[in-house]
Amino acid sequence: MRCLIPVLVMMLLAGCESLPSEIAVCSGTEAMRRDHARGLLTDGGPVSQATGERLLTGLKAGCGE
Repeated sequence: MRCLIPVLVMMLLAGCESLPSEIAVCSGTEAMRRDHARGLLTDGGPVSQATGERLLTGLKAGCGE
C-alpha cells in the first residue's frame, strides 16, 4: 500500500506536463509564414529578414525552446 501512493501521485502529475500542440503551432504561425513568403518574393532583403525573424520567434515559442 505504501508503494501505491507514490505511484498514484506520479501518475496524476504526469498529466500536468504541457506539450505544444502541432495544430496550435501551425495555426499560430500561419499568418507569419504567409508574411515571410511574401517578404521573400518581394525583396529577399530587409523585409524578408524581419518576417523571418518573427516567424522563427513564433516557432521557437511554440516549440518551447
